[in-house]
Order: sequence, then C-alpha cells, then structure tokens
Amino acid sequence: MPEEAAAATDTDTVAGTAAGTDTAADTAATDTESIRIERTVAVAREELWLWLTESAKTAQWIGPWHYVDESAGQIGLQLVAEEGAPASGATIRRCEAPGLLEVLTEDSAGSWHLRISLESAVAGTEPGTEAGTGTTRDSTLLVFEHFDVPKAMLTDIRAGWNFYLDLMLAAKDGLEKPRFEDYLESPMPEA
Repeated sequence: MPEEAAAATDTDTVAGTAAGTDTAADTAATDTESIRIERTVAVAREELWLWLTESAKTAQWIGPWHYVDESAGQIGLQLVAEEGAPASGATIRRCEAPGLLEVLTEDSAGSWHLRISLESAVAGTEPGTEAGTGTTRDSTLLVFEHFDVPKAMLTDIRAGWNFYLDLMLAAKDGLEKPRFEDYLESPMPEA
C-alpha cells in the first residue's frame, strides 16, 4: 500500500485466516471467489458514510453518481479512473445509513455484487501522544466485500479495490493520490 494512504489500518481477510494477509473466500461456485477487505479508519462512522454516499465526495475518489430511477434505486456512476468510458449502472439493493451499503453494478463486463459495512470501533488516542493525555478519536471498521469474482480476475480486481479505498482515504485526508500502477506492480500477497 502506498505511504500516502497509510492512515488506515488495513487487511484483506477471510474468516479463520491471520490478520494482515490478503486472501479470498471460496464461494459455492468453484470458478469464483469473494474479496473481503477490512480497514480501520480514524474517523467517525457518520463522516465516513458521507464519503461513500454523497456524490460530491464520491467524485473525489471513485466518481460522481446520479439517480437514473430513484424509486428503483438505480444510479449511474462515472468512474474517475476510467476517463471516457460510459457511466456504469448500479442498483442500490440495501442502504441503511450510516452502516450498510449494498449495490449490484451492471455494465458490459457483467454484474458485480458489492457490499460495504461500517461499524464504530473503539475510540483511540491520537497518534504521537502519551496514553491518557492525548485527544481521543472515533474509529470506524470499514468492511468491503465483492462477491463472486471470477478467479482469473481476482488479483487485478483486488488491486483495483485497494486502490479505490486508498484513493478515498487520501481524498478524505487531503493527501496525495495514490497511483494505480503501484498496485499492479506490487499486488497484495495471496494465500
């Protein structure tokens, strides 16, 4: 992970594997797996929720979105990393502020089932202060899941989601944007 986005603790995990590893969970279909990425972010859950749901904020890291059919939960999302490509369609399957967002994307590549959940974590002491003397900060556990990923695409898709999550954290913190090439050149280890 590039240094610019090191503000969050991150792991890609599967239940039963050691923290800090990058793995994928087998799904019922033998030709697909699911990606699960966990990040502990030093920000309140409600604030992080805005970075996932407000178009002005999503425009800074993944892309702006707009309703295509609000009553059906259908949106269009223009990915910032794919300039010139048509907007991707997505259907919001579940939206439970400020803790759960589940969408199904649809484009020429097929459909992707994605879920992000946010859980308030134990507040910690600001880095660089002595225990008990610093200010406390809220923390949020972000869990990103991408279900039924074709095994042949797993490494590239995992690299892409790590890139987008780091891009969100860099935008939130006003840091330099990571480069996608860095994620492809040194992908997270696989189990």
